[in-house]
Amino acid sequence: SITTNTANTSCSGTFQVSSNNFSSCVQMTASSPYTSNNETFTVDPSDNLTDNTTFKIRVTTGVKDPSGNSMSSDNTTGTGFTTQDGAPPTAPIVSGTTPTNDTTPTWSWSSGGGGNGTYRYKLDSSDLTSGATQTTSTSYTPGSGISEASHTLYVQEQDADGQWSSSGSREIVIDTTAPTVSSVAITSATGILNNLLNAGDVVSVTATFSENVLVTNTPQLPLNVGGTSRTANYTSGSGNTPLVFQYTIQAGETDSDGISIGANVLALNSGTIRDAAGNNATLTHSAVSANTSYKVDTTAPTANFTAATDDVGTVTGALTSGNTTDDTA
Repeated sequence: SITTNTANTSCSGTFQVSSNNFSSCVQMTASSPYTSNNETFTVDPSDNLTDNTTFKIRVTTGVKDPSGNSMSSDNTTGTGFTTQDGAPPTAPIVSGTTPTNDTTPTWSWSSGGGGNGTYRYKLDSSDLTSGATQTTSTSYTPGSGISEASHTLYVQEQDADGQWSSSGSREIVIDTTAPTVSSVAITSATGILNNLLNAGDVVSVTATFSENVLVTNTPQLPLNVGGTSRTANYTSGSGNTPLVFQYTIQAGETDSDGISIGANVLALNSGTIRDAAGNNATLTHSAVSANTSYKVDTTAPTANFTAATDDVGTVTGALTSGNTTDDTA
C-alpha cells in the first residue's frame, strides 16, 4: 500500500516528495493515493510546487504488495524532476503628460500584475538587460532637462522567481517652441455687394498660426475702418491653425479705401492662445494694407433739386423754389 502525509510537511508516509533532500516534504491532499491497478499511483500536492525547483521522490520500505511483502530498501530517484518557471509578470502600465513644454517631465507607472514591486527602467532604449535603473519607486523624473523631442521610457517588473516582464512604455513629446502668426488677412464678409459693405454686414478676418493652437476667452483683433479703430472678436478655430475674428459694420461708418489692419495689434483680451504643450503664442504680425475688396459705405443716396423751366400753359418760364405751375400733365 501507498500512504502520504496530509497533515504537515514532515517526511512521513511511504511516498515522499522533497526539494531539500528530505529535510521536509511536500504535503499531500490524500493519505491514500489513487491507483487503478496497484502499480501506477497519482498524488496531489496540497499547494502549487515552487517554480524552477528540483524535487526528488522517495518510496520507503513501508510499501507492501497485496500479499504483504515489503520492499527490501528505500528507493529514491537519482535526478528527480524540475518544475518550470511560471508565467512572467504582466508589463507595467506607464503614463505621462504629452505633449509638454516641461523638459523634466514625470513618468509614472503601476503594476500590470504578477510582480513583486521591483522595477527597472531605461529612457529611450528598449534593451533593459544592461544599463537600466532598478527601483521600487513607481515614477521617474529626469534630474536635468532633456532635449526638445520625443522621449520614451521603458519599464519592466520582476517577480519572486527573478523573471522580468515585457516592457510597458510611454512616449512623451517635449515641445518648447512657441506658435507664431504666419499671416493675417480679411477673408470674407456677409452681405457684401460690389466690394462695398453696409451696416449689418459681418467682416471675417483670419489669423493663421504656425501650428494648431488652443484659445480661451475672447482675443481681439482691431480693424481700421475709415480711420477709426473697430474691434473684431474671436469667434472660432480653437484646435486648428486658422483663427477667425469677426466685426459687424455699424451705421454711419465709411471707408472709401478699404478696411486695413495695423501691425502687431492682435490682443489676448484676458484670454490665451497657446499650443497643446502649453507654449504661449507669439502675437507679432505684419500689417494689412487697405483692402479695396472691402470698402465701407453706409450712407443712403439722396436727390437734389437744382432748376426747372415751365414752357407749357399760361404760366411759363424758369421756376424757383416755392413757385407753382398750371401744368396738369
